[in-house]
Amino acid sequence: MSDPAIAHSLTATDPAPSKSYNAQLAEATQKGLQRMCAMYPPMKAISKEYYRLKVNQRAPRLLWFGIGITRSDLVSYAKKHGFWLEDEDFDLHDKLMWADFHATKRLREVTTWKHLELRCPWSLEYSCLVGVYSSYRVLEWVLEPRDERWLMCKIRKEFDLPKDRKPIWYFDQEAYDHEYLEMFSRRHKEIAIEQKAQVAAASRNITVVRPESQTDQTPSVVAEDTPAAVAQHDNDQ
Repeated sequence: MSDPAIAHSLTATDPAPSKSYNAQLAEATQKGLQRMCAMYPPMKAISKEYYRLKVNQRAPRLLWFGIGITRSDLVSYAKKHGFWLEDEDFDLHDKLMWADFHATKRLREVTTWKHLELRCPWSLEYSCLVGVYSSYRVLEWVLEPRDERWLMCKIRKEFDLPKDRKPIWYFDQEAYDHEYLEMFSRRHKEIAIEQKAQVAAASRNITVVRPESQTDQTPSVVAEDTPAAVAQHDNDQ
């Protein structure tokens, strides 16, 4: 057994032990979260600059409109409906991912709103967001006020949330809707190809015709000096 006097002397003179790596990482993560949430606070309404994309325009930061929920809300919801993994072989991250997937699936079924997603908002209060639509697609997925109120009530009822849990716009941690940007970029390339085809056709005295009923398909080319055109002309004669 060590001498109590020596033990007291060592305790009094030695410096306090430094923080562990995990503690430092957690502290830095929390500070980073606070900084990002201060930079990108939630908004009750957003301006058109956030959801109106144009060709050659840099994409604005992504926001989602919906109701915030905590991790505890998600876990309780998963346990209530029987898709929370109790197996200890799965870590917390895997359990949350599984709960996220099945919660999204169930919510889409009970609300009949196929665009609903569980997102990660920049928020100190909520770790998850039941997103109804994004700022990139608000013009495509717009709901009537009555339908939107019904949808929000349904979401609150599913999670047993209080009535004062209102929907709001949150900046998304993903920053960009990559699926939408890919689609937008693809359309941008199609437009560029069509423009090049028109320029090339004009230089060869060829008319580029776009079918009115199929505006997204490849333009058809009608040329007066093609073999088919000449043969048709001879037959007409």
